[in-house]
Amino acid sequence: MVKRYAFSMIELIFAIVIIAVTMLSLPMMTDVTSKGSERNMEGDEAIFEAYVKAVEATDKKFADLTGVASTSVLEAGAATSKTGFKFGHNYSITVTSPATFAGVTSANIKKVTVTILDSNGNVITRLYTYKFNM
Repeated sequence: MVKRYAFSMIELIFAIVIIAVTMLSLPMMTDVTSKGSERNMEGDEAIFEAYVKAVEATDKKFADLTGVASTSVLEAGAATSKTGFKFGHNYSITVTSPATFAGVTSANIKKVTVTILDSNGNVITRLYTYKFNM
């Protein structure tokens, strides 16, 4: 028997098949990765949008938040690419008064709820903050 130092034809074919399968699967892997990144970016953008809307709402005077002693919608609208966001979200800002904070219910406490919805109406994030009349 003669000792061989080179690849045989079958080994070469197996190597080509393995490399081809690997090369064909790379675009699918990058597609899955980019879709996951896009979903994370949409969530991050929704959280930031909720934070901005909560700050805008709580910057108002206590009496301007709502004129009724119940739950009322302070503001509702849509944030689109025209407002600097990549994804189009709908939002609503709800004010509840009197509200309960740390087990205490008082008319001097108002709960501000900012809800961010996707284009299908599914809740992406909801942020709660409180405004106190001291």
